[in-house]
Amino acid sequence: RDLLRLTPDDVASWNMLGRTLAETGDLAGAIAAFDNVGAIGERSGDKTLATSALLNKGMAYRTHGEFDSALVVLHQARMLLDESSPDPIFVLCLTQFGVVHHLRGDLREARDCYLNAIRSAQSFSEPPFGAMLALANLEYEHGRLEKARDLYRILRPIASSKSRRAMLAGNLAGVYAALGKPRRAEALTHYALRIDRAHGNGPGAARHLQGLANLRYEAKDFVEAERLLKEASDICHRNGDRVTLSVIYGTLAEVLLAQAVYDTRDFERALAVAKEAASLAEAQDSVSRTARYRITIGRTLIMMGKPQEAAPLLAASAQTFSELQIPHMESLAREMLEACERLRSELLKLGL
Repeated sequence: RDLLRLTPDDVASWNMLGRTLAETGDLAGAIAAFDNVGAIGERSGDKTLATSALLNKGMAYRTHGEFDSALVVLHQARMLLDESSPDPIFVLCLTQFGVVHHLRGDLREARDCYLNAIRSAQSFSEPPFGAMLALANLEYEHGRLEKARDLYRILRPIASSKSRRAMLAGNLAGVYAALGKPRRAEALTHYALRIDRAHGNGPGAARHLQGLANLRYEAKDFVEAERLLKEASDICHRNGDRVTLSVIYGTLAEVLLAQAVYDTRDFERALAVAKEAASLAEAQDSVSRTARYRITIGRTLIMMGKPQEAAPLLAASAQTFSELQIPHMESLAREMLEACERLRSELLKLGL
């Protein structure tokens, strides 16, 4: 702000201010800062500045879960770009389109955007890091773990900045955890967390804390998992990162459910957190995350002896994952649905 008082048309300062405000929860302030960059671009006839301002606005909206607004400004940015001679900004625009579709659960649309971005960058000196990382994340979400791991490994030589290395390490840790290699996963996550903590506990730190909590959950260290998730949720609240917050609540619901024994209040707490996770995801139009958290709600209701409430949620989740072609999640939903039906049958035999 002090720099901008001296040089009000300093684009770098406006962009830095916008990113800082976006990461500290002030979405309106961030958008205003990026709008100033766009105005400078329009006055000077610099189309690149105007486009980059729109892309930064799109990323700010995305971080705060405003996916419709993100798609609007990304479309405006694409209209300013020359598709016949793609440059790095064009590739970034396609990648950001893909990320927003991915978060909303439009996985086919997301894949098309990522592949188009990669094809558009064929003449570049190195592969497009963002698009390939996002494609690897998509493969991981579909359960294609080896393919995701191979893509992450390809990206290692071009992870030139600390933030890229942290992002890559955190994502690769998730693959190793799913492949049954928790020590490797934990080492990578701690490495990523150290980098992001050094940069002020931004959104990346919250995601890595959630990754560590997953590992503690798998090790049945539920108290430590809950502590890590509390720290991660505090970061998200400060930063206004509602997307990561919904993921953290989804994990927290699983942790609370694992600790619930016979006290109804334990189950009610897990149920409330799972519903909050689903509510946040639904408000962001994230179909896949909403379906995932509804499975957790269904599991909790089954354990509370309420199969009649669980059944429709589990059936809807199974249908969603079938349409999204995510077989391992569809299988989980159907297993829970079968458990639900068995419980209903047992309760009927008992006259309940």
